[in-house]
Formats: sequence, C-alpha cells, structure tokens
Amino acid sequence: MDSGHRHGLSLGCGHRHGLVIDRNYPWVGVIERNYPWVVVMDSSYPWVVVIDGNYPWVVVIDWNYPWVVVMDGSYPWVVVIDGNYPWVVVIDGGYTWVVVIDRKYPWVAVIDRDYPWVVVIDMDYPWVVVIDRDYPRVVVIDMDYPWGVVIDGSYLWVVVIDRHGLSLGRCHRRRL
Repeated sequence: MDSGHRHGLSLGCGHRHGLVIDRNYPWVGVIERNYPWVVVMDSSYPWVVVIDGNYPWVVVIDWNYPWVVVMDGSYPWVVVIDGNYPWVVVIDGGYTWVVVIDRKYPWVAVIDRDYPWVVVIDMDYPWVVVIDRDYPRVVVIDMDYPWGVVIDGSYLWVVVIDRHGLSLGRCHRRRL
C-alpha cells in the first residue's frame, strides 16, 4: 500500500494492476502495467473511459445510455455505437461528413453538413438515393438498370433518365 499520493491511494500489492483511488473525486483508475491501458471509472457519472497508450484511442462507455464512443487522436474520427439501435455513426472532424451505418438493415447514409445532401446507399438492392434539403429533389439511381429518377416536390415533376436508351429524358407530370 502506497499512500504517497496527495489525492489518492495507490494499491500495487505486487499484482500487475495498479489501482488509483481519488478521495476528493469519485474516480477509480486502473492501470495495467503489462498492457498500456488506463481505465477510469467515475461513480458520480456512469462513465468508463479506456485510454490505450499504444494506440491513439479513447473509448467512452456510458452505462445509463447504451453508447460506446470511440475517438481516434490520429484521425479526426468519432465513432458512436448505440446498443439499443443497430446504428454506427462515424463523424469526421476533418471533413463535414456524418456516416450512419445500420447493422440491421443494409443502409449506409452519408450526411454532408456543408452541402444539403443526404446520400443513402442500399447494399441489398442496387439503389442510391440522394436527398437535397435545399431543393425538394430526390434522385434515385439504379445501378443494375440504367435508370435515373428525379422527383421534384416543388414542381410535381418526375424525370426518368435512361442511360442506355435513345431518349435521355422523359417527363411525367403528376396530377394533384
């Protein structure tokens, strides 16, 4: 037992774990000497923070919410995994992209904060759907067939573009 710390109590006890308890703050830190891990548990907040010295990863686990947050110091990525929902959200600080991956359904959604675009890719079906928030347009591209469909909500237009056909544009005006 080593009580030489100003704020805490360090228990080595000849084990490979070092335990640091802070009496002023509700922190418990576990240091693994064989592996470069530092685990910090906070009893006031339901957080577990894992810091890996070999890799620039910080992992935050929240017991109240089924979230796991992974931050990578080398890359400007934040990955959020939600245990209640089959979503994986990747936020890239270097780029204005937010990528949402749905593990239950084969969807990948890319949201660009600089541009008003949402791109949805369906891996089961060869569809790519582009939604434009500034303009009321939805573009559907079918990779198996040479079709592109543009739906305009302001003008009630549906434009079908056949990339292999002779007619590149066919306009169908929908009735109200």
